[in-house]
Amino acid sequence: MKLDQTFISIRKRSVSELFDLALTVVRSHWRSLLILLVLGSVPWILLDVFLLWPLMHFGPGDPSRWACSWLMMLLVVSQAQYGTSLITLYLGEAMFIGQPNWKQVAREALKISPLFVWLHGCLRMVFPVIFLTWLLDIEHPSDFGVLMGLFIPASVALGLAFRAFRPFVSEMILLEKTPWRPKASSEVSFARRSKALHSYASSELFGRFVLSCLFAAPLAISFQSLFVQVDSLMNISAGYEWTLAGYYWVVALWLTAGFVAVFRFLSYIDIRIRQEGWAIELKMRAEGQKLAMS
Repeated sequence: MKLDQTFISIRKRSVSELFDLALTVVRSHWRSLLILLVLGSVPWILLDVFLLWPLMHFGPGDPSRWACSWLMMLLVVSQAQYGTSLITLYLGEAMFIGQPNWKQVAREALKISPLFVWLHGCLRMVFPVIFLTWLLDIEHPSDFGVLMGLFIPASVALGLAFRAFRPFVSEMILLEKTPWRPKASSEVSFARRSKALHSYASSELFGRFVLSCLFAAPLAISFQSLFVQVDSLMNISAGYEWTLAGYYWVVALWLTAGFVAVFRFLSYIDIRIRQEGWAIELKMRAEGQKLAMS
């Protein structure tokens, strides 16, 4: 691992440059990123389809399609950062290796700590949102009422609030291996590291979060429209009484989540460069490696 030879140049970037760089990274690593996105998202997709199964098979004019699209969007938005953790691991390796083995990265996922599950699953409301969706009477969409209109959206919004101001939890746990309670005095605790990384850039992070949401919404709609258009041209759903639009929607949402995960990782690198002088730190470490090997 050569710390002074990264696959992207270490320098400060604007938000527009980060979006442009995210497209470049996706183009260069699309195969591995797509495989890892599938591995990370399929368990959540199967769970979400199971929860919303009666709503997934709606006809072209069925009003329940709106309930299905709304609930599926809430579920995927809630689960997105959890489900794209493999992409974060991969990009962390790719920074210094270039083209890491996606199989090795997938095996690393088996070592995800209970802290990651607690912070993402509970504090960021993934499991509560799933539980509230399970409570819905899916057979009668007209009776969803306050659960679909208030409690589930409010739970997702609460999780998003944590992600807006503390977006780099995945990077801290998966890449930096920050412990919750350090065993040695030289180690930094998770709370202290999180405050140092996020607090001084809170306004910048919130602005980037809002921009990523504004970018993600039309991107997901564009993906879904593309799938529906291809379906229409090829008559894929011609033999069914219901459309495949619900399935296209969940795939479109996860593809968008994968791109946002790449943007978030690049934003994490940019914040470290701005706050910690990471470019200088990497050069110093690289020189230390060369001296140790000489």
